[in-house]
Amino acid sequence: MTPALRELGNGQAANLPREAARKIARPFAEPRLDWIHYPGGESWRMMVERVAGFLDRMDAEMDGRGGALLLVHAASAMAAINWFLGDPWRPLSFRLAPCAISHLALNRWGERAMLKHNDEAHLA
Repeated sequence: MTPALRELGNGQAANLPREAARKIARPFAEPRLDWIHYPGGESWRMMVERVAGFLDRMDAEMDGRGGALLLVHAASAMAAINWFLGDPWRPLSFRLAPCAISHLALNRWGERAMLKHNDEAHLA
């Protein structure tokens, strides 16, 4: 386990009931990547840098050997998928159900491929 793959940090709103979190929420501000929703929280940019940094280090350590299984939350999963697809800053988001599986791999031509995404069959 690594804290590098945790969910987007909610700072002072962590573990608060929704209504209490709303009371301390900061108004939306541009640029979206740098907006920090709650005091002491984390911006999308901070989270992406954390996740991409971990994945860069892991990729270098693996040096092309095998694969990895990552258990992540929704925001860090989106950052990881975008990192794998070659651009962690790409403004793509994905539907990610709780406990769903996404399978990312290099195909036979060495291209990055999303072989399975948001698969919930194992939950049935």
